[in-house]
Amino acid sequence: MLLTIPAAKTVPVSYAKERYIRIGSSKENLRKYPEKEAYLFDVLRHGLPTLENTPSEYQDLTFEKLLIYYGAKGVKLNLDTFKKNFSFYTEDGKYNLLAQLLSDNSHMSIRAAIFSGKTKADNMYSVREFGNQCLLYSLDEVLRYGDVLNIIQADERDRVVERKEVPLFENDAFREVVINAFVHNLWVSGNEPMFTVFSDRIGDRVSKKEGNKGGNNNHEYGLNQTQVRILAEIRNNPNITKARLTELLGLGKTTIDRGVSVLKIYGYIERVGSRKAGYWKVHED
Repeated sequence: MLLTIPAAKTVPVSYAKERYIRIGSSKENLRKYPEKEAYLFDVLRHGLPTLENTPSEYQDLTFEKLLIYYGAKGVKLNLDTFKKNFSFYTEDGKYNLLAQLLSDNSHMSIRAAIFSGKTKADNMYSVREFGNQCLLYSLDEVLRYGDVLNIIQADERDRVVERKEVPLFENDAFREVVINAFVHNLWVSGNEPMFTVFSDRIGDRVSKKEGNKGGNNNHEYGLNQTQVRILAEIRNNPNITKARLTELLGLGKTTIDRGVSVLKIYGYIERVGSRKAGYWKVHED
């Protein structure tokens, strides 16, 4: 007999008055994970978080760089209507995350790091910051940085008379990777794209962590600055509360919630026990 369970519309589906969630290969009672339960209810009521329905934590946004950017492309934006046309507002009239990303300060850090070897365990001798500005400018700067890195070299293989000059990497492929990283990044998670240059390849991280959680210098390297600070405080005090994190770091509740969520999703921390009596377990390897 085929059992068909309809999709939930207002509350999560239950069986015998209990709700369950899949954790790894086993099922767990949803009541043991109050944050996940609250998230499920929120999604059912308001839908999945998107750039348009997620309010920005920053409501004093300006857009001078966006106007200049479009002007340089020959497009003059209407000062009275461009915010509405770009869907910069949530339903209740607040600036949303899309507005934040395209504002003069996106509050998103976008880095490119160069390592001396083939892994993050090797020495890192350069880090460039391209974020904290209108995202369109960040994208252009990362693409131009690729031109700087792409040194023309002599290819002596099968040489007969003339030396063949070749670039260090295929520029079209680099541009595609960078643009895809910006376009497909899950910005609502608070995680930004990050680019790493090794001796044999260039990699990007889009809303996920790459290899090597071990090592003193590289364990947190895939995290942004806010997430690293949160992780450090949790490591120092496993019993710390989100309210205390807000006080210590001088950040808003939304930022703390988002940072803790990212750390949990990608396995850096785990909540053990209840919200009031439990503690944070940090996974170091």
